[in-house]
Amino acid sequence: MLPLTAARVCVFQQPIDFRKGLDGLGLLVHAEYGPMAAMSGTWFVFFNRRMDQVKILLFDRHGFWLLLKRLEQGRFTQPAITELSAADLSLLLDGVDLKVRRFPAVAVKRVA
Repeated sequence: MLPLTAARVCVFQQPIDFRKGLDGLGLLVHAEYGPMAAMSGTWFVFFNRRMDQVKILLFDRHGFWLLLKRLEQGRFTQPAITELSAADLSLLLDGVDLKVRRFPAVAVKRVA
């Protein structure tokens, strides 16, 4: 079962190569935070260069999760801080710029 609350959310500031999978991202976490950090329950957030995709690496009691979200339109905004709360992560994944905390305007093309 995916834990819905994160104790800690760490954001990598440098864009990564999105061909990396669980092992490649785990090595990045190991190099940045230490050998056991990946299994601490912390959510690690990675962005690609174009900022239109995000990957989240997390560990629950039984194994690793690798979550991917790709935006069809628009871009994520890179947070200025490296550690977020779970609420901030939820806003970030919904497309809210954490600097101004408002939803981006969406142009409606058709109703049905």
